[in-house]
Formats: sequence, C-alpha cells, structure tokens
Amino acid sequence: MVMTDFSLQDIESDGLSDHLSVLADSLNKARIHICPPVKKPSKLGESLISLAGIVENEHKRLLARKSIIEKRKEELERQILEKVYFLLLFNACSFVLVLFN
Repeated sequence: MVMTDFSLQDIESDGLSDHLSVLADSLNKARIHICPPVKKPSKLGESLISLAGIVENEHKRLLARKSIIEKRKEELERQILEKVYFLLLFNACSFVLVLFN
C-alpha cells in the first residue's frame, strides 16, 4: 500500500494563500489611492443645503413684510400730520374770526 502525504502540499497552499491575500490587500490600497471612492453627501449635509434655501426664502419674506410695515407706518404718520395741520389751520382761522368779530 502506498501512502501519500498531503501535509507538505497544505503548507505550500497556505503560503500561497497568504501571498495572494497580501497581494489583494496591496492592490486594493493602490486602487483606493488611484480612484478614491466617491463619498455620498451625508444626511446632515443634505439637510443643511435644504435648510439654507428655507432660511433664504424666509429672510426675503421677512424683508418684504418689513417694507410693507414701514410703508404703512409712514402713511399713518403722514395722515396724522395732515390732520394736525388741518386742526391747527382750523383753530387759527377760528381764532382770527373771533378776533375780528
């Protein structure tokens, strides 16, 4: 009976396997350096971009509202001044009429 000892072949295949693993790791590292993986933007980054747009729109809306409020205030001040002017004018005319009568 002939007996074959495969233990020596197992050692050789383990060595070859180790060499192939080292080669695969080295090639993978080289590939990463040559073509780095494209990183997807994080959820936080997407949220910040979206939030920036919302803030910009809200800012524009508030500026428009501020302008409307200022115009209304100026109009009310003009109306008040006009009423005061006419009241003073009326009182002055009344005073003149009282003096000359």
